[in-house]
Amino acid sequence: MSSLKYTFLFFLCASCYIGEELPTDQQIWEYDNPGNVGLSEVQLISIDSLIKLNAFERISGLMVIKDDKMVFENYYDSTNRHTIFSLDKVTITLTIAAVGVAIDKGLLNLEDPIHQYLPSYESIFDQSVSKRDITIRHLLTHRSGLSWNENLVPFFGNPDHDLNQMFASSDWVSFILNQPLEADPGFRYNFNSGAGVILARIIQNLTNQPFDEFLNENIFNELGVTTFSINQDPSGNFDGGRGASISFLDWTKFGYLMLENGIWNDRRIIDPNFVAEASSVQIPVSGSLNLGYGWRLFGENFDFLPIDRNEIYYIGGDIGQHQYIIPSHDMIIQINAANFFFFDFNNPSLNLFIAITNTIQ
Repeated sequence: MSSLKYTFLFFLCASCYIGEELPTDQQIWEYDNPGNVGLSEVQLISIDSLIKLNAFERISGLMVIKDDKMVFENYYDSTNRHTIFSLDKVTITLTIAAVGVAIDKGLLNLEDPIHQYLPSYESIFDQSVSKRDITIRHLLTHRSGLSWNENLVPFFGNPDHDLNQMFASSDWVSFILNQPLEADPGFRYNFNSGAGVILARIIQNLTNQPFDEFLNENIFNELGVTTFSINQDPSGNFDGGRGASISFLDWTKFGYLMLENGIWNDRRIIDPNFVAEASSVQIPVSGSLNLGYGWRLFGENFDFLPIDRNEIYYIGGDIGQHQYIIPSHDMIIQINAANFFFFDFNNPSLNLFIAITNTIQ
């Protein structure tokens, strides 16, 4: 799409079609002009121009859904809605959604100790009795107490980074669980993508099926997702923390499922109560960040946002994949990028999100 103005005209024309006349990948949302849902078209056109000028650095895709309408979609740097990209650390939200499904099926509870679902690793728990106190909830909130250094040292080209050591091992679950306890479980927050690996293993053990099949059967098939893949180790453990890849369109479908409180086409995919818990503050981390289950919420340092920070939850990856859910405005802002930034005030994807929220009239 070479021009946003042309994109708007296309949306207007497309919205005149109904039923099977639309291509199958365009039957999810109706198209509409941003002005019809309370967004400034002029400002969005300006933002589109700025993206093309690299004002937000290497943005590759932007989609805005509001009031159940697609009101903005454009791609840059030779990408499109079907381009596959790595979710990186954003992967954990998919794993947490799978945990929600497992809870809804009565397979586990948040307060269950994880050792009871990991019989193959019982010897590790025998060697450190305190590890028996680690619960599902501790993994969801990154409070397992296991030693893990993921964000404070460089990842690329660093063989001493915990993730690189994990990837070099033949059994990722064993590597994670064998880390020493540096705090009692539940005592303090320390981001650990390994939590997603352990949770994926637990779901496999409970269901006797590969983790990717569980996701496909219980979530993705319902959404019409066809592009998902996830890495695994030689022992059959899936990287539920950082290892998923998916298309831009299919990832936006998942965001829409969250916006709709776990309901898709009037079918309950995830328990709405679990979605509400996952997207609300479970632990305050800092003035900039609060944490739900995987999902993040802005802290008090973001009171400058044009909309109430408490009305937003989001997930952001280190290389620019950001998804913002704004239930009070019935809105999703989906950004894909190749910007290697941690989530701070200088993050280009965050700055793009702020610019888009300023278009709300």
